[in-house]
Amino acid sequence: VVIPTILYGTTNLATIFTPVQMVVIAVVAMIYVPCIATIEALRREFGLKRTVFITIFEIVFAVILGGGISWLLRLTGWL
Repeated sequence: VVIPTILYGTTNLATIFTPVQMVVIAVVAMIYVPCIATIEALRREFGLKRTVFITIFEIVFAVILGGGISWLLRLTGWL
């Protein structure tokens, strides 16, 4: 979200994104692995192989969930 605000020179996200896009961004940001520190904590707890699996799974799941929510919101016309 920081990059679009820099590129478009505004902090008003409503001028950059549609309501559907803002909901999808919020959902995907809540699900995907947020930072390197989390990945390192996972590695220490579960080992490298499981950490890679968890990280890839969470990213793929977040993207698929975001796509599904976008499709559902557009289909129903809620936003």
